Amino acid sequence: MTTAPARVRRALLVGGPVALLALGLAGCGGSGAAGGAAVPAAAAVPVAAAPASTSPLTPGDLLAPGPGTPPAVARALRAGRPIVVAFVMGGAADDDQVRAALRTVSRSGPSARGVVYAVYDVTRRRDFGSLPALLDVTGTPTVVVIGRDRAVVNVWTGLVDAEMLRQSIAEARQAVPR
Repeated sequence: MTTAPARVRRALLVGGPVALLALGLAGCGGSGAAGGAAVPAAAAVPVAAAPASTSPLTPGDLLAPGPGTPPAVARALRAGRPIVVAFVMGGAADDDQVRAALRTVSRSGPSARGVVYAVYDVTRRRDFGSLPALLDVTGTPTVVVIGRDRAVVNVWTGLVDAEMLRQSIAEARQAVPR
């Protein structure tokens, strides 16, 4: 999760160039238009407020369940269990490959025991509550592996294979619960 100062820095980095562009455009007005008609000064370009969370989730970020966190994920976070959260969309090739990798790993015997798998097909399910916001999910496929210490181990937006998942889950298992 990002801290308030980090969000402010990010907002300034994103909003600063937009404000400079608006000032530059305002200075481009004048009466040099063809036919002698005056060109009005550019209107001030509104700067959009930065979203609540402006930096992507990164390994090491700590997660805490909120009121909108799905119950199974909230229980796993509180219990110090490794979690694999995936957001996929039905029918998309990359998403289908990620779903197949998740299925392979979740059925692979000892390495799958004790791990909570929360796979959400966004075309079918809407019971993920505030989880996309908590995990900064902006597209599919997205897979987040969370360790026993509630710290993010890995985040993938795009393809991830079974071996990458196994390695990340092994790392998540080694974390010491908080």
